[in-house]
Amino acid sequence: MNIESLSLDQLRVLLTIVEEGSFGAAARRLRRAQSAVSYSISTLESQLDVELFDRSGYRPVLTAAGKTLLGEIREIIARTDRLKTHARAMSAGLEAEVSIVSDLVFPLAPLCSIFYEFNRQFPGVSLRIYSDSLGGVADLVLNGTCSLGILATLPEVPAGLIGHALSSIDTQVVAAPGHPLAQVDGRISTHSLRDHPQIVLSDRSNFTSGRDFNVFSSNSWRVSDIQMKLQLIRSGVGWGSLPANLTRPHIDEGSLVALQLEALPVAGEALAAFVVQRVGSELGPATSWLLEHIRGH
Repeated sequence: MNIESLSLDQLRVLLTIVEEGSFGAAARRLRRAQSAVSYSISTLESQLDVELFDRSGYRPVLTAAGKTLLGEIREIIARTDRLKTHARAMSAGLEAEVSIVSDLVFPLAPLCSIFYEFNRQFPGVSLRIYSDSLGGVADLVLNGTCSLGILATLPEVPAGLIGHALSSIDTQVVAAPGHPLAQVDGRISTHSLRDHPQIVLSDRSNFTSGRDFNVFSSNSWRVSDIQMKLQLIRSGVGWGSLPANLTRPHIDEGSLVALQLEALPVAGEALAAFVVQRVGSELGPATSWLLEHIRGH
């Protein structure tokens, strides 16, 4: 057996014979002499030390060994074709990988829809997805870890970033049905909020150092995960603001109650959202496609 000397051409010839049904038809499709096609297969069989075709009948038929190896041969050719396509695309400037960070409060459904289409458009490009909040999103874009970021919990676009406005995200202040604040009839005063733990997203960056946004309680619990925040509020530990698309099913089933605060709009605060990139950054074709589809969603 001499596998090291196998050639992709031999494997392609075998697949062509299988697809066309005969050595002669394969020779015509490949524009080669039939003797050259037969020699290629004979050499391949010798190198593999196995008979691939039964030639005793009118048409060549794959042997049991040939049928077993056919799937692997197809995969080798498919992988090779993908490699060539990927290399050709990178040579033309296509990125090998695109990285993006999304704010924890940004809805996942539209993003997943865009990512699905991204995979269809750029099957050879890997996508690296991060989640963060507040200044953590901006930090990952500014330090070059991510090419794009989606801001939502940071009130403004920091210097060094270009922001493209997206639709705002509706939020709702909520608590568990048994929480003391859920028993208040009407709008709740800011003074009444101070003694009840407020569950707040924490910022791992320095962008909001010394600053709090809509924190009314003197006892704030800091979490870095939106699901942890949701579960703490549902458990009755504290109260807080969450994206309306996340709270709606829980309000409908009765595990959360919407609160109305005097300090905030009755319908809840709307968070401005932006997709951002670094100032002066040159985006490749896949990253540019992703940016435009997020902006246009």
